[in-house]
Amino acid sequence: MTTNSTTNDGFQVGDVVFSILPIDQFITLHKGTWKYLNGEGYENTDLALHLDFENEKLPDARGVFIRGMNRMDQSRSKVEGDIDSERLIGSYQKDGIKKHNHKLPIAQEQYGTYGEYSDHGNPGQPFKSYRETTIQEDGIDETRPRNITLYIYIKLSN
Repeated sequence: MTTNSTTNDGFQVGDVVFSILPIDQFITLHKGTWKYLNGEGYENTDLALHLDFENEKLPDARGVFIRGMNRMDQSRSKVEGDIDSERLIGSYQKDGIKKHNHKLPIAQEQYGTYGEYSDHGNPGQPFKSYRETTIQEDGIDETRPRNITLYIYIKLSN
C-alpha cells in the first residue's frame, strides 16, 4: 500500500487522532501541523485562534485515559456519566476510588475465668474477643481497565 503525503487527509484544526506511528512518521504522512498531545504550548497556530483555554498549554494525554466531555447543557445524569460535569475541556482529573463500604465482623462478648482472656480482670465478666483478619493485597500499583497504548496527536494548523 502506498500513501501520498501531499493529499488532504480530511482532518481539521483541533481534530485528535490516535495512531501507532511515532511523531516523525505520523507528520510525514499527514498534511498540516500536528503535535503530540503532551502538554506543550500551541501559540501561533490556527488552533490558538479557536481555543480559549485558561492556560497556553495543550492537554497532556500521556499515560492517562481519555474521557468524553459531559457538557453541562447536555449532561448525562451523574449516575450514568461524569459526576464532575462542570470541569473544563482538556482538564486533568486525578485518579480515585468511588466511596464504598466494607462489612466487618463485630466484636463478640464472651466469658472467661479470672486472668484468662478477660480484659476486665474479674472472673465471669464479659470481655471482647476479636478475630484477627489479614487482607492480602495482591495486585498492581494502579487500578485500570484492560488497555492498549497509542500515540495521541492534535492538528494545530492546516
